Amino acid sequence: MNCLIYPAAAALTVSAALGLAGSAIAQPDESEEPKSAVDAIAQLQSEGKSVHVVGAEDSPLQSCDVANVVEEEEANVVTVEVTCEDGYPR
Repeated sequence: MNCLIYPAAAALTVSAALGLAGSAIAQPDESEEPKSAVDAIAQLQSEGKSVHVVGAEDSPLQSCDVANVVEEEEANVVTVEVTCEDGYPR
C-alpha cells in the first residue's frame, strides 16, 4: 500500500510546483514597470520604438505620468498619452 502513496504524493507535489512556477513566470514583475513618463519613454526607445508624446504641452515631461500607450499601425511606432500635474510653476 505504501508503494502507491509515495509516487502519487510525489507526482502531486511536482505538478503543484510546476503550476506555481508557470503562474509566477506569467505574471509581470511590477518593479520593472516605469514610474514616470520619462522612464516609460526611455524604456520604449531602448526597445527601438519611435515614440510620439501627447498631452505634455505646458508641463515638463518629468511632472507627467503615463495615461495610455497605443501601438500604431506603423512598425515600431507608439503613442504615449500622458497626464501632467497641475500647478507646475512656469
